[in-house]
Amino acid sequence: MRHCQTSLNKKHCFYGNIDVDLNEEGRKEAREMHEQYVNLTFDHLFVSQKTRTINTAQIIFPQANPIIIPNLNEFDFGAWEGLTADEIQSSYPYSWDRWMKDWQDLSPEQGENYHSFQKRILKEWKILQQKYCNKTIVIVGHLGVLRTIAQDIRKNNYWDNQFPQGKLVKIKI
Repeated sequence: MRHCQTSLNKKHCFYGNIDVDLNEEGRKEAREMHEQYVNLTFDHLFVSQKTRTINTAQIIFPQANPIIIPNLNEFDFGAWEGLTADEIQSSYPYSWDRWMKDWQDLSPEQGENYHSFQKRILKEWKILQQKYCNKTIVIVGHLGVLRTIAQDIRKNNYWDNQFPQGKLVKIKI
């Protein structure tokens, strides 16, 4: 499950490392999801250390105690954090152009490399699979994190994995 809306989502900004809370629309989405999933049963609830995932989880599942896993934090966009694509292109034209052509191998200015991000996420995912085998888990996470996990499970293209805000996506493993 992807965290609910923030002000930076609404503005279509790149952000992963910035710790931004849900906006009012995001809180409304979470309250609606609480009503929709009030009877959902699961064994464990996992979140990143970012406020947006913690608050989404706490609003939707107030009875649960989310387990915070820092390695489930979103991709770090470095100097591009909080900027729109147009702002990045204007402020960092050379690195933006290069990154757009090779986003998996190159890093945003002062940011994380996708392969390092993927390795971090998949290492944590393998730990969760081993430790919580035969359990029902919920991850309230970030788009890049969820896409990376789904790609590992489904063996498909990263971009084919969609996780809209305000929706539960079930994946059987």
